[in-house]
Amino acid sequence: MLERTENILTMAYKPGDRVGAIFNSDPETVRMFGWGVYDGELPCPHIGGRNNPRITLDDGAGIVWGCESWWGDETKMRAWIGKRKIQLVDREGKDR
Repeated sequence: MLERTENILTMAYKPGDRVGAIFNSDPETVRMFGWGVYDGELPCPHIGGRNNPRITLDDGAGIVWGCESWWGDETKMRAWIGKRKIQLVDREGKDR
């Protein structure tokens, strides 16, 4: 569980920062969209064009929006995941 003093979801980010985007998790597995780059706050088509964090994934799987995921700093995300299994998923949450 995240400590309140280390809340990776409310940190300030700048375009180009390395991040991870998670779909969901349980005690054994973290189902995630992947690792990538924070692009900034950009107009999101899923929420009427309002600005939202956009993440471009490294593996060519496209982009994920902040409103679709739990996301944060890559180093802190990796520490939070720990030894759990990582299962990559697509934007619908289906295993890749």
